[in-house]
Amino acid sequence: LHDALPISCLAWAGAAAAADYVVDFVTVSVSSLNTPTPLTSADTILVRNGGTLFVDANAAIGTLTIGDLSSAGNVVFNGSAAQTLTVAGNVAFGPNAANLLDMTLSTAHRIQVAGDFLASGTGSFRAGAATIEYNKTTVQNVTANIGGTGAAIQYKNLILSGNPSTGMAAKNFANGVSVQGVLTIAQKAVPSGGSVTYGPLAALVYSGSVAQDTTTTEWPAAPAVLNVPVTINNVSGVTLDGDKTIGAVSPNSLTVQAGILHDNGKTLSVRGNIADATALQGTGVLLLNGSSAQTLTGLGNYGNLTLNNAAGAS
Repeated sequence: LHDALPISCLAWAGAAAAADYVVDFVTVSVSSLNTPTPLTSADTILVRNGGTLFVDANAAIGTLTIGDLSSAGNVVFNGSAAQTLTVAGNVAFGPNAANLLDMTLSTAHRIQVAGDFLASGTGSFRAGAATIEYNKTTVQNVTANIGGTGAAIQYKNLILSGNPSTGMAAKNFANGVSVQGVLTIAQKAVPSGGSVTYGPLAALVYSGSVAQDTTTTEWPAAPAVLNVPVTINNVSGVTLDGDKTIGAVSPNSLTVQAGILHDNGKTLSVRGNIADATALQGTGVLLLNGSSAQTLTGLGNYGNLTLNNAAGAS
């Protein structure tokens, strides 16, 4: 382990000085770097020359670079307990294809990134069941491919967040972003740009801290049927931006958990079950058009409801 600062400054100068950590050849843990002075959002970490950084503790850093111009590095979330690494800047690969970011050992590991995520370089990203959270309070790009043109990033759980004092936190999606788990749109985040491709176990959750509108980024116009469950969990409400169709997925195609789903005069076609704890309202139509019997549960209210299902609904 080498550092760009004198070792006395690294260990004893306190939190005032930012540190540039370089992990060379050896294995180093985040918990060791956190002691005795915790890492801060001003610190940078470069892992190279076959070195490995074990993420075994929660930490906040400025940037994380895996590999340099002439060598590869490894970053591994190596514990079964959930760990969160919060990065104020970029998480990046160098140009060596042997670079590795591995988050597979827990279902709850998380990287919060306010810069770019793997938008440069090359290497392997193993997401497992972990979460990547884009949390910048201003405009931020969401990467689809490693280095922009390399292997597709298979996000398991993807969170879009950001809580600016004014305005919204735009998240510009590259074409081809793939989500295999839950896509959550939180706080004041607003997706834009390319449309999302969902895996067979994916889900979409609206959980903003202000009123939200659906967009064609997270709820694409094509394919015409969104075959993932949709959850509304926003006390300020969610408004449809156009006619939408949700396929028959288990256990519920649509869950209105908190807040009102405003149809905005549009038609929302649902082919599966609905769990409604609050309300679906507006001058539009909720169309139940599944091919098997549909169930509506919960104490919520409905606006204009049309049944077009020979198997019926209850």
